[in-house]
Amino acid sequence: MNTGTTTYNFGSSRGSITYSFPFWGKSLKQLIIHYNPVNIPTGGYTIYFPSSFTYDPEVRNTSGGLVSIYTDRIKLEAMSGACTGWIIITGF
Repeated sequence: MNTGTTTYNFGSSRGSITYSFPFWGKSLKQLIIHYNPVNIPTGGYTIYFPSSFTYDPEVRNTSGGLVSIYTDRIKLEAMSGACTGWIIITGF
C-alpha cells in the first residue's frame, strides 16, 4: 500500500513537513518524513500509522528534531528553532 504524499503546513513562519507511507504491508512497513524546514509549535504533531507495527520500528533521524515513537504512531515534538532533514521509520 502506498498512501501518496501528505504535506502539513504549520503556518508561513513555521514551515511544513511532507510525509509518505511508501511501503505498508503485512511485513514491511515504512514511513518517510521530510522537514522542509520546520519549527513545530507547542503540542507537537502526531502521525498515526495505517496499522500498528508488531515490534518497535527502527528510526533514522537526520533532522535534529525530537520524536516519540510508538507501534501505532509517531509524535513530532515541539521545537525551539527550525530543523531540516529526514526521519525514516522502518519495521514490521
